[in-house]
Amino acid sequence: MNYTENYHLPQWDETDRILRKDFNSAMAQLEEGLTGNRDTAEDLRQSGGEMDEKNLKRLCRLTYNHYCAVTSMDTLPHQIGIFYQNAVKDASNITGTLLINGARFAGRNGAGLTFQSFAQSYVEGTSLNIKKNQLSSATPLTVTFIPPATGCVQRFFMNGNYSNNTGTNTTTFRITVTNLDTGSVEQTLEMTYTQKYTNAAFSEYVHGPFYFLGGVRYQIMIQPLSAVCDMTGSLAVSEDSSIGPYSNEGKVTATHTIHEQEDSLGGMVILRCNINGAGGKLTLLWDGEERQPTVRRFAQLGGGRISQELVFLRNGRIPADSTLSLSFECAEGGDFQLFDWGAVMF
Repeated sequence: MNYTENYHLPQWDETDRILRKDFNSAMAQLEEGLTGNRDTAEDLRQSGGEMDEKNLKRLCRLTYNHYCAVTSMDTLPHQIGIFYQNAVKDASNITGTLLINGARFAGRNGAGLTFQSFAQSYVEGTSLNIKKNQLSSATPLTVTFIPPATGCVQRFFMNGNYSNNTGTNTTTFRITVTNLDTGSVEQTLEMTYTQKYTNAAFSEYVHGPFYFLGGVRYQIMIQPLSAVCDMTGSLAVSEDSSIGPYSNEGKVTATHTIHEQEDSLGGMVILRCNINGAGGKLTLLWDGEERQPTVRRFAQLGGGRISQELVFLRNGRIPADSTLSLSFECAEGGDFQLFDWGAVMF
């Protein structure tokens, strides 16, 4: 007589006798298995459909990876049990924010931002130094600063001298603004400067706008991309730099209702945002119940930016119509940036 691989149930050959003991044993095993499945299903029903830790971890991994794949899509195809919103591209259900530097922003910056307060933390790191035809050995121009409040600088001034120039040439520079607290590059642009003389002093506008968060350490680097002459230079701000604060009521709300054809056994909400300065209070309601983040970490967004990532898990039955409500209220001197948020149902 042969037996099945997993449950050792008898498999009779044509010449085998069907014995009562073998038959009853097989039926008993089937009874035990079916009863176990029924009890497991009943336990899930009575507990609100909660999954065991092992299965939950597996689903969470798949869910998170699926969410990350969705964020890279320009057009979201039809999906069941998923919601994703890029707050920069679509703010239809978000109130209380301004669009600043690739994020939905809210803040309360009572300290304000003036040229004098900005200049107090402004420190030159390295001066620009270019030798003709020796681009690989050029020294970029760098400055660092910590704005006392969130705001904008419309322009900087690059001052310097050039020499050993022949004819009319153009020097190209790459400008990067790096958030030194997170290591992410928040702005990148290029500028050109034309040299018409053999030797001359120069003063050139470096146009923005450049947006900065209060209390965050920044670096601006001006990297030469060509070396057509000898050149030295530094970067300055002045009263003419048009420095001003960004501030509003500092209250953000966002809501979304997920409509499905059937209930879910659980779900995951992912929120990508940055909370700066004095901070504030973040609240996520899921069907009216406040949820606390299960995971806090950092995630790299497109363009090299780094964001705080909050993951909220819900293990248990979720109704077919499920509502998410997000709110943030800034403290005085704090601000909030919202990049994206969404949910995936199990």
